[in-house]
Amino acid sequence: MLTDVCKAVGIGNAPHVASRLNDDEKDAIIINDSAGRPNRCTIVNRPGLTKVLRRSTKPEARAAAEPFDQWVLHDVLETIYETGSYTAPGAPPADTRLAEILDRMDQRAAERDAAMFKTLENITALCGGSSGGCRLTHR
Repeated sequence: MLTDVCKAVGIGNAPHVASRLNDDEKDAIIINDSAGRPNRCTIVNRPGLTKVLRRSTKPEARAAAEPFDQWVLHDVLETIYETGSYTAPGAPPADTRLAEILDRMDQRAAERDAAMFKTLENITALCGGSSGGCRLTHR
């Protein structure tokens, strides 16, 4: 819940924080209190939580956000500026993954072609070796 997050990081005005989050970073849910009355609450996803942490001036919140900020600002964005893309360390490059996908597609197409050719051979054999004496019908 956004109110709990704000309280934990020393932000007093959760509705103001909610108004500054993008729609895809928050959502509203209804939770019934102990008397059964519905209460509208704002929840945040991971990007919303990160944004709240980054806006806090509480040292604990800043300490939690700092490694993420460092990584994004110094590694991810710098790499994108220099190369046009970012690949996580240890992940195969996108062009390698694409080549693997294309190879698998080619292999599957070859397997389908071989199966279709085998089926045609079987049909030809059933017709006595020539297609002239065989009549295929579709039901």
